[in-house]
Amino acid sequence: MAKNSVDRITRGFLRQKSGDFDIESIIILDLNGYGIKELGHIEECNNLEFLNLSNNNITNLIPLACLVHLTYLNLSSNNIACLEGLQILENLETLNLAGNLIDSLDTFYSISGLSKLKHLMFQDPNNERTNPICRKQNYKSKILSMFPKLHSLDREILHGTGSDVSQLFQQIEWRLNALSNQKYRNTKPVEPVKIPAKFWTISSDEDSEVEEAENNFKELLNSCRQLLKNTPSEVDKVTDIKTA
Repeated sequence: MAKNSVDRITRGFLRQKSGDFDIESIIILDLNGYGIKELGHIEECNNLEFLNLSNNNITNLIPLACLVHLTYLNLSSNNIACLEGLQILENLETLNLAGNLIDSLDTFYSISGLSKLKHLMFQDPNNERTNPICRKQNYKSKILSMFPKLHSLDREILHGTGSDVSQLFQQIEWRLNALSNQKYRNTKPVEPVKIPAKFWTISSDEDSEVEEAENNFKELLNSCRQLLKNTPSEVDKVTDIKTA
C-alpha cells in the first residue's frame, strides 16, 4: 500500500505515526518514504532516541538540533548537502547519510566533535546509494582522520571484533573476482576456504564453551590467511596477462 505524501511534519502526523498523544514521550519514530520536505514540528520530539527519515526530500537539518537524546539517525536517500544542526547531537552513535548530495569534506567538520559516533555511512553499494564525495581520491582515509573512533564506515568494520574477518574476506573477494574473469579461465582455480570440522560444534561443558569457540574461530582465520598466502602467484598471472 502506497504511503500518502507529506510535505511538512505536523503535530497531528507525529501523533498518528507514533500512536502517542504526547509528542515529547515519543522515543522511536519511523518516517521512511513519506516525501517529507520540511521537518516542521519534529523538534518537539525532544526525547527521541531512534529516528528514521530515509527516502524523503529533506534538505534542512536544523530542526534536528533539539533532539539531543538521539543515538540512531537514518537520513539516507534525501537531498542533503549541509549537516548544520547535527553538531549538537552529542549522544549520536549511528548516522546514515547514504544517497545524498554531500560533495565536500568541509561539510563534515561541523560534526567531527561527535565523540560517541561509532557507525557512519555515506555510501551503500548494496542499494547503489552514495554521495558525490565518495568518488574523490582518498575519501575514506580523510574521513577516518576526522573520525578516528569510528567502528565502521560504509558497513566496513574498522576496529574490534570482526575487523580481521572483514578485511580478509574483502581481499579474498577481490582475488576470486580476478581469477574468475572469463578471459582467464585456464588459470589455476583458488581452493575454497576450509572451515574446521568442529567450527559449528557447541561444547556441552559450559566452562569451556567460550574457549572452544575462540579456538575454532582462530582456525577459520588461519585458513583464510593461508588462502591469501597461496593465491598471489595466480593473481600475478592475471595481472601479467592484462599488461601484456
